Amino acid sequence: HQTAAERAMALAWRCTAPCGAFALPSTRSTLVDVPRLGASLASRRPQCQGLRRVERRSSTLQWLEAYLHTVLSGPSHSHILIDGVAPKIDQSVAAANWMWNARIPAVLCAGSAIASLQAQGGFLQPEVQDRPSVIWMKRVALLLLLLSFCLEVYVVFVSTVTGTMLLANADIAIHGRAVNTVARSCIGMMNREFEYEYLATRICFFQGLMNWIGAWSLIFAIKRFCKPLAELEPMKRSYALMHGACSGLLAAALLYMLSFYNARLVFYHNYFQMVLRLVVIFTRRAYCVWPPKAATCLALIPLFWAARSIWNAVRCSHQATELKSSAGTHPGRVPHGIE
Repeated sequence: HQTAAERAMALAWRCTAPCGAFALPSTRSTLVDVPRLGASLASRRPQCQGLRRVERRSSTLQWLEAYLHTVLSGPSHSHILIDGVAPKIDQSVAAANWMWNARIPAVLCAGSAIASLQAQGGFLQPEVQDRPSVIWMKRVALLLLLLSFCLEVYVVFVSTVTGTMLLANADIAIHGRAVNTVARSCIGMMNREFEYEYLATRICFFQGLMNWIGAWSLIFAIKRFCKPLAELEPMKRSYALMHGACSGLLAAALLYMLSFYNARLVFYHNYFQMVLRLVVIFTRRAYCVWPPKAATCLALIPLFWAARSIWNAVRCSHQATELKSSAGTHPGRVPHGIE
Protein backbone atom coordinates (compact mmCIF):
# COMPACT_ATOMS: atom_id res chain seq x y z
CA HIS A 1 0.00 0.00 0.00
CA GLN A 2 2.86 2.42 -0.71
CA THR A 3 2.30 5.69 -2.46
CA ALA A 4 4.15 6.63 -5.65
CA ALA A 5 6.46 8.98 -3.73
CA GLU A 6 7.37 6.23 -1.24
CA ARG A 7 8.12 3.74 -4.02
CA ALA A 8 10.29 6.31 -5.83
CA MET A 9 12.21 7.09 -2.66
CA ALA A 10 12.78 3.41 -1.89
CA LEU A 11 14.05 2.82 -5.43
CA ALA A 12 16.39 5.82 -5.24
CA TRP A 13 17.65 4.65 -1.87
CA ARG A 14 18.48 1.14 -3.12
CA CYS A 15 20.30 2.55 -6.15
CA THR A 16 22.49 5.07 -4.35
CA ALA A 17 23.07 4.20 -0.69
CA PRO A 18 25.06 1.18 0.56
CA CYS A 19 23.63 -1.05 3.25
CA GLY A 20 24.39 0.29 6.71
CA ALA A 21 25.65 3.68 5.56
CA PHE A 22 22.52 5.67 6.50
CA ALA A 23 19.30 5.13 8.39
CA LEU A 24 16.18 5.28 6.24
CA PRO A 25 13.76 7.85 7.70
CA SER A 26 10.12 7.08 8.18
CA THR A 27 7.99 7.82 5.11
CA ARG A 28 4.58 7.63 6.79
CA SER A 29 4.84 10.80 8.85
CA THR A 30 5.79 13.43 6.28
CA LEU A 31 5.41 14.06 2.57
CA VAL A 32 8.54 13.36 0.51
CA ASP A 33 10.04 15.81 -1.95
CA VAL A 34 11.44 13.38 -4.53
CA PRO A 35 13.69 15.86 -6.44
CA ARG A 36 15.19 17.15 -3.21
CA LEU A 37 15.74 13.57 -2.00
CA GLY A 38 17.50 12.66 -5.26
CA ALA A 39 19.78 15.69 -5.01
CA SER A 40 20.62 14.87 -1.38
CA LEU A 41 21.47 11.27 -2.20
CA ALA A 42 23.52 12.32 -5.23
CA SER A 43 25.58 14.64 -3.03
CA ARG A 44 26.31 11.74 -0.70
CA ARG A 45 27.34 9.37 -3.51
CA PRO A 46 31.13 10.17 -3.36
CA GLN A 47 31.06 9.43 0.36
CA CYS A 48 29.34 6.11 -0.32
CA GLN A 49 31.91 5.20 -2.98
CA GLY A 50 34.74 6.01 -0.56
CA LEU A 51 33.13 3.77 2.07
CA ARG A 52 32.87 0.97 -0.48
CA ARG A 53 36.56 1.29 -1.38
CA VAL A 54 37.61 1.22 2.28
CA GLU A 55 35.43 -1.81 2.99
CA ARG A 56 36.77 -3.57 -0.09
CA ARG A 57 40.39 -2.88 0.90
CA SER A 58 39.87 -4.00 4.49
CA SER A 59 38.09 -7.19 3.40
CA THR A 60 40.97 -7.99 1.01
CA LEU A 61 43.54 -7.54 3.79
CA GLN A 62 41.49 -9.68 6.16
CA TRP A 63 41.22 -12.43 3.52
CA LEU A 64 44.99 -12.33 2.88
CA GLU A 65 45.71 -12.47 6.63
CA ALA A 66 43.40 -15.47 7.05
CA TYR A 67 44.93 -17.14 3.97
CA LEU A 68 48.51 -16.85 5.25
CA HIS A 69 47.47 -17.84 8.78
CA THR A 70 45.95 -21.07 7.44
CA VAL A 71 49.11 -21.81 5.44
CA LEU A 72 51.50 -21.26 8.36
CA SER A 73 49.41 -22.35 11.37
CA GLY A 74 46.66 -24.53 9.92
CA PRO A 75 42.89 -24.05 10.03
CA SER A 76 41.08 -23.32 13.29
CA HIS A 77 39.29 -26.20 15.03
CA SER A 78 37.92 -24.40 18.08
CA HIS A 79 34.34 -25.23 17.06
CA ILE A 80 34.76 -29.01 16.89
CA LEU A 81 34.53 -29.99 20.58
CA ILE A 82 31.95 -27.52 21.90
CA ASP A 83 29.54 -29.14 24.38
CA GLY A 84 25.92 -28.94 23.34
CA VAL A 85 26.72 -28.21 19.69
CA ALA A 86 28.41 -31.36 18.43
CA PRO A 87 28.30 -34.85 19.94
CA LYS A 88 31.59 -36.31 21.09
CA ILE A 89 32.04 -39.37 18.86
CA ASP A 90 35.16 -41.44 18.39
CA GLN A 91 36.11 -41.09 14.70
CA SER A 92 39.11 -43.46 14.60
CA VAL A 93 37.33 -46.30 12.76
CA ALA A 94 35.68 -43.92 10.29
CA ALA A 95 39.02 -42.22 9.62
CA ALA A 96 40.74 -45.58 9.08
CA ASN A 97 38.02 -46.61 6.62
CA TRP A 98 38.37 -43.27 4.80
CA MET A 99 42.11 -43.80 4.52
CA TRP A 100 41.79 -47.35 3.24
CA ASN A 101 39.08 -46.40 0.75
CA ALA A 102 41.44 -43.81 -0.73
CA ARG A 103 43.79 -46.61 -1.77
CA ILE A 104 41.41 -48.08 -4.36
CA PRO A 105 41.28 -45.14 -6.83
CA ALA A 106 44.95 -44.43 -6.14
CA VAL A 107 45.91 -47.98 -7.19
CA LEU A 108 43.80 -47.68 -10.36
CA CYS A 109 45.43 -44.36 -11.26
CA ALA A 110 48.92 -45.71 -10.52
CA GLY A 111 48.30 -48.72 -12.76
CA SER A 112 46.99 -46.50 -15.54
CA ALA A 113 50.01 -44.21 -15.27
CA ILE A 114 52.58 -47.00 -15.41
CA ALA A 115 50.70 -48.69 -18.29
CA SER A 116 50.64 -45.41 -20.20
CA LEU A 117 54.34 -44.96 -19.53
CA GLN A 118 55.07 -48.44 -20.83
CA ALA A 119 52.88 -48.03 -23.91
CA GLN A 120 53.97 -44.50 -24.87
CA GLY A 121 57.60 -44.65 -23.76
CA GLY A 122 58.90 -45.22 -27.29
CA PHE A 123 56.68 -42.53 -28.75
CA LEU A 124 57.88 -39.99 -26.18
CA GLN A 125 61.53 -40.41 -27.14
CA PRO A 126 62.72 -37.27 -29.01
CA GLU A 127 63.65 -37.66 -32.67
CA VAL A 128 65.94 -35.68 -34.93
CA GLN A 129 63.18 -34.19 -37.07
CA ASP A 130 61.12 -33.03 -34.07
CA ARG A 131 60.63 -29.35 -33.50
CA PRO A 132 61.83 -27.87 -30.16
CA SER A 133 58.25 -27.41 -28.91
CA VAL A 134 57.46 -31.06 -29.63
CA ILE A 135 60.61 -32.19 -27.80
CA TRP A 136 59.61 -30.15 -24.76
CA MET A 137 56.08 -31.57 -24.78
CA LYS A 138 57.44 -35.12 -24.98
CA ARG A 139 59.70 -34.61 -21.99
CA VAL A 140 57.00 -32.93 -19.92
CA ALA A 141 54.53 -35.73 -20.71
CA LEU A 142 57.10 -38.35 -19.71
CA LEU A 143 57.79 -36.54 -16.44
CA LEU A 144 54.07 -36.16 -15.70
CA LEU A 145 53.42 -39.88 -16.15
CA LEU A 146 56.30 -40.79 -13.85
CA LEU A 147 55.22 -38.28 -11.19
CA SER A 148 51.65 -39.55 -11.39
CA PHE A 149 52.79 -43.09 -10.62
CA CYS A 150 55.01 -41.94 -7.72
CA LEU A 151 52.28 -39.77 -6.16
CA GLU A 152 49.64 -42.50 -6.30
CA VAL A 153 52.00 -45.05 -4.76
CA TYR A 154 52.70 -42.55 -1.97
CA VAL A 155 48.94 -42.27 -1.35
CA VAL A 156 48.70 -46.05 -0.94
CA PHE A 157 51.62 -46.07 1.49
CA VAL A 158 50.46 -43.14 3.65
CA SER A 159 46.84 -44.28 3.84
CA THR A 160 47.81 -47.84 4.79
CA VAL A 161 50.19 -46.81 7.57
CA THR A 162 47.87 -44.12 8.96
CA GLY A 163 44.80 -46.38 8.93
CA THR A 164 46.67 -49.08 10.85
CA MET A 165 47.87 -46.53 13.42
CA LEU A 166 44.32 -45.21 13.90
CA LEU A 167 42.95 -48.66 14.67
CA ALA A 168 45.69 -49.14 17.29
CA ASN A 169 44.93 -45.82 18.99
CA ALA A 170 43.12 -47.45 21.95
CA ASP A 171 46.17 -49.57 22.84
CA ILE A 172 48.54 -46.66 22.38
CA ALA A 173 46.48 -44.72 24.95
CA ILE A 174 47.82 -47.01 27.70
CA HIS A 175 51.30 -45.54 27.21
CA GLY A 176 49.99 -41.96 27.00
CA ARG A 177 50.85 -41.45 23.31
CA ALA A 178 47.34 -41.58 21.84
CA VAL A 179 45.71 -38.76 19.90
CA ASN A 180 42.29 -37.28 20.51
CA THR A 181 40.00 -38.94 17.93
CA VAL A 182 36.80 -37.36 19.28
CA ALA A 183 35.32 -34.82 16.88
CA ARG A 184 32.19 -33.76 15.07
CA SER A 185 33.23 -35.43 11.81
CA CYS A 186 35.88 -37.79 10.52
CA ILE A 187 37.44 -35.16 8.25
CA GLY A 188 37.50 -32.61 11.08
CA MET A 189 39.40 -35.03 13.30
CA MET A 190 41.83 -35.93 10.50
CA ASN A 191 42.51 -32.29 9.74
CA ARG A 192 43.07 -31.49 13.40
CA GLU A 193 45.18 -34.46 14.51
CA PHE A 194 46.64 -35.85 11.24
CA GLU A 195 46.84 -32.79 9.02
CA TYR A 196 49.91 -33.96 7.11
CA GLU A 197 48.47 -37.41 6.40
CA TYR A 198 45.12 -35.91 5.40
CA LEU A 199 46.69 -33.35 3.06
CA ALA A 200 49.17 -35.84 1.60
CA THR A 201 46.39 -38.30 0.76
CA ARG A 202 44.13 -35.72 -0.85
CA ILE A 203 46.77 -33.69 -2.67
CA CYS A 204 48.86 -36.60 -3.95
CA PHE A 205 45.81 -38.44 -5.28
CA PHE A 206 44.35 -35.40 -7.01
CA GLN A 207 47.71 -34.22 -8.34
CA GLY A 208 48.54 -37.69 -9.65
CA LEU A 209 45.19 -37.85 -11.43
CA MET A 210 45.74 -34.41 -12.95
CA ASN A 211 49.25 -35.38 -14.04
CA TRP A 212 47.94 -38.47 -15.81
CA ILE A 213 45.19 -36.55 -17.63
CA GLY A 214 47.60 -33.72 -18.46
CA ALA A 215 50.14 -36.17 -19.85
CA TRP A 216 47.56 -37.69 -22.19
CA SER A 217 46.49 -34.21 -23.26
CA LEU A 218 50.12 -33.49 -24.18
CA ILE A 219 50.46 -36.83 -26.00
CA PHE A 220 47.47 -36.00 -28.19
CA ALA A 221 48.85 -32.48 -28.72
CA ILE A 222 52.18 -33.98 -29.85
CA LYS A 223 50.37 -36.16 -32.38
CA ARG A 224 48.56 -33.07 -33.63
CA PHE A 225 51.56 -30.73 -33.93
CA CYS A 226 54.38 -33.16 -34.80
CA LYS A 227 53.97 -32.27 -38.48
CA PRO A 228 52.29 -29.33 -40.25
CA LEU A 229 48.83 -30.07 -41.62
CA ALA A 230 49.86 -28.98 -45.11
CA GLU A 231 52.37 -31.82 -45.32
CA LEU A 232 49.87 -34.55 -44.40
CA GLU A 233 47.56 -36.60 -46.57
CA PRO A 234 43.80 -35.99 -46.20
CA MET A 235 43.25 -39.10 -44.06
CA LYS A 236 46.24 -38.38 -41.78
CA ARG A 237 45.18 -34.75 -41.60
CA SER A 238 41.78 -35.88 -40.29
CA TYR A 239 43.47 -38.03 -37.64
CA ALA A 240 45.71 -35.12 -36.64
CA LEU A 241 42.70 -32.84 -36.20
CA MET A 242 40.96 -35.49 -34.08
CA HIS A 243 44.07 -35.73 -31.90
CA GLY A 244 43.90 -31.97 -31.40
CA ALA A 245 40.24 -32.26 -30.40
CA CYS A 246 41.09 -34.99 -27.86
CA SER A 247 43.84 -32.82 -26.42
CA GLY A 248 41.50 -29.86 -26.02
CA LEU A 249 38.77 -31.98 -24.40
CA LEU A 250 41.19 -33.45 -21.87
CA ALA A 251 42.58 -29.99 -21.03
CA ALA A 252 39.03 -28.67 -20.53
CA ALA A 253 38.16 -31.65 -18.30
CA LEU A 254 41.28 -30.93 -16.26
CA LEU A 255 40.26 -27.32 -15.65
CA TYR A 256 36.68 -28.29 -14.82
CA MET A 257 37.94 -30.83 -12.29
CA LEU A 258 40.15 -28.19 -10.65
CA SER A 259 37.23 -25.77 -10.47
CA PHE A 260 34.96 -28.44 -8.96
CA TYR A 261 37.66 -29.37 -6.44
CA ASN A 262 38.20 -25.76 -5.35
CA ALA A 263 34.47 -25.15 -4.90
CA ARG A 264 34.10 -28.08 -2.46
CA LEU A 265 37.13 -27.75 -0.22
CA VAL A 266 36.75 -27.90 3.55
CA PHE A 267 39.01 -25.91 5.94
CA TYR A 268 40.98 -24.32 3.05
CA HIS A 269 40.35 -21.57 0.52
CA ASN A 270 41.70 -23.27 -2.60
CA TYR A 271 43.97 -26.04 -3.86
CA PHE A 272 47.05 -23.83 -3.98
CA GLN A 273 46.68 -23.05 -0.27
CA MET A 274 46.46 -26.77 0.49
CA VAL A 275 49.72 -27.39 -1.40
CA LEU A 276 51.48 -24.55 0.44
CA ARG A 277 50.26 -25.89 3.77
CA LEU A 278 51.53 -29.38 2.93
CA VAL A 279 54.96 -27.95 2.01
CA VAL A 280 55.12 -26.05 5.31
CA ILE A 281 54.21 -29.12 7.40
CA PHE A 282 56.61 -31.37 5.49
CA THR A 283 59.49 -28.92 5.91
CA ARG A 284 58.85 -28.56 9.63
CA ARG A 285 58.60 -32.30 10.23
CA ALA A 286 61.48 -33.35 8.02
CA TYR A 287 64.14 -30.65 8.39
CA CYS A 288 63.18 -28.32 11.26
CA VAL A 289 63.68 -30.86 14.05
CA TRP A 290 66.56 -31.71 16.32
CA PRO A 291 68.25 -34.12 16.25
CA PRO A 292 67.94 -34.33 12.45
CA LYS A 293 66.40 -37.42 10.89
CA ALA A 294 68.90 -39.58 9.04
CA ALA A 295 66.48 -40.86 6.37
CA THR A 296 65.24 -37.42 5.37
CA CYS A 297 68.78 -36.08 5.20
CA LEU A 298 69.92 -38.99 3.03
CA ALA A 299 66.91 -38.43 0.77
CA LEU A 300 68.44 -35.10 -0.26
CA ILE A 301 71.20 -36.94 -2.15
CA PRO A 302 69.00 -38.71 -4.76
CA LEU A 303 66.74 -35.64 -4.86
CA PHE A 304 69.69 -33.42 -5.74
CA TRP A 305 70.88 -35.96 -8.31
CA ALA A 306 67.43 -36.02 -9.95
CA ALA A 307 67.27 -32.22 -10.08
CA ARG A 308 70.78 -32.07 -11.55
CA SER A 309 69.85 -34.67 -14.18
CA ILE A 310 66.79 -32.68 -15.20
CA TRP A 311 68.89 -29.52 -15.48
CA ASN A 312 71.49 -31.30 -17.61
CA ALA A 313 68.75 -32.73 -19.82
CA VAL A 314 67.40 -29.22 -20.40
CA ARG A 315 70.91 -27.93 -21.24
CA CYS A 316 71.54 -30.80 -23.66
CA SER A 317 68.24 -30.11 -25.36
CA HIS A 318 69.13 -26.45 -25.75
CA GLN A 319 72.56 -27.29 -27.13
CA ALA A 320 71.10 -29.81 -29.58
CA THR A 321 68.62 -27.21 -30.82
CA GLU A 322 71.46 -24.72 -31.21
CA LEU A 323 73.53 -27.25 -33.14
CA LYS A 324 70.62 -28.12 -35.41
CA SER A 325 69.81 -24.48 -36.22
CA SER A 326 73.49 -23.63 -36.77
CA ALA A 327 73.99 -26.61 -39.07
CA GLY A 328 70.96 -25.51 -41.08
CA THR A 329 72.14 -21.92 -41.50
CA HIS A 330 75.94 -22.50 -41.63
CA PRO A 331 76.75 -26.02 -42.84
CA GLY A 332 79.95 -27.41 -41.38
CA ARG A 333 80.05 -24.90 -38.49
CA VAL A 334 79.81 -26.17 -34.91
CA PRO A 335 78.66 -23.75 -32.13
CA HIS A 336 81.11 -22.78 -29.42
CA GLY A 337 81.27 -25.29 -26.56
CA ILE A 338 79.76 -28.24 -28.48
CA GLU A 339 82.01 -30.93 -29.87
